[in-house]
Amino acid sequence: MKRTTGFWSKFSLLLGAGQLLWSLYSMIKQYRRDQQPTNRK
Repeated sequence: MKRTTGFWSKFSLLLGAGQLLWSLYSMIKQYRRDQQPTNRK
């Protein structure tokens, strides 16, 4: 009896969560970079 469905559902869920976290992280990075003054020494 193969129980691969549970593994694959868990894996896809983890992948989706990772993608969401990555997009959120890149968005925050871009926002913080935009907030910094350009002529700061």
